[in-house]
Amino acid sequence: RLCAIDMVTGQLTSWAPSPNGAVLAIYPRDSLIFVGGFFTSFAGFGARHRFAALRRDNGQPLPNLPQVQNDPSNFRVGSIVGSDSLIHVSGAFVSFGDEPRNGNAAIHRSSLTLAEWSVPSLTECVLMVDADTVYAGRMNIGSTMPMNKIDANSAELIPWNSTLSNYRLFDLDQDEEHVYAVRIEQNSNWSHVVAVNKYTGTEEPIVYPGIQQGQIQGGDPIRTIGVQGDRLYIGGSFQEIGGQPIQGLAVCDKVTGDLIPWAPQVKNLPPLSHLTERSVQVLKATDTLLFVGGAFKSIAGNGSHHFAVFARCEFQNWYTDQD
Repeated sequence: RLCAIDMVTGQLTSWAPSPNGAVLAIYPRDSLIFVGGFFTSFAGFGARHRFAALRRDNGQPLPNLPQVQNDPSNFRVGSIVGSDSLIHVSGAFVSFGDEPRNGNAAIHRSSLTLAEWSVPSLTECVLMVDADTVYAGRMNIGSTMPMNKIDANSAELIPWNSTLSNYRLFDLDQDEEHVYAVRIEQNSNWSHVVAVNKYTGTEEPIVYPGIQQGQIQGGDPIRTIGVQGDRLYIGGSFQEIGGQPIQGLAVCDKVTGDLIPWAPQVKNLPPLSHLTERSVQVLKATDTLLFVGGAFKSIAGNGSHHFAVFARCEFQNWYTDQD
């Protein structure tokens, strides 16, 4: 459920903690790797409820870290980010450490103790940090303000002219001027990506390719995005996007919204009864690499099970590493 890969060779390293449940979030910071998920313990180290800090050198979890308390089986930590002095977490929980926290909390980066930082009006969110600002995208439908801009130090809501309403958000990414969000509109069942100006909160008039929810039997067709340079990568469980027969993974021009003719075709997804798991669920784009993770058995014609890496010299000549 948790491992490390050498960025040069592509081989597994010996770093291999053993949580007893799924890991949903990973955030590296300094000498530690913070992880969150459904787990309640690590092999050989006892209880670690939904949140842990692991040593970067050997994977051992630190003791005495604040954890999710009073946790039934569906409680989880699903998002972890860091600002200058705090590590921010969000998920499905009602208390963290020894204090009540309704789906969001923070610990001090230096002491790893529970911080006062908390936004009572928020529940489970996907988080993103830009300098001293935390962006929190609500995952529940019907919020009048599903994306919030929050001071990373004081937890005060920052006023901005957000025009976002009536949808839920699944993933966030950013560039210097914009926050990019995966949204599902409640009224039209339309799943697509929007670009929101960081300073004004207004949605840019860029039409990115989207998916009508009725094209598949339930689930959430777009699950994740990645922004790098002038490209916007889109991953999910879709069989077509923007009217084109592209499966699971697409890329478009970030400025114009136009699809780019590169379609590695994610195939051999699990049966329709497992739609929430049959998708590209994680994308991470760097200057030279695109990391792809999810529930698939083939991508770009190769038998890559659940994980693939694309490297680029010229965009048309990308390849995928198997397994």
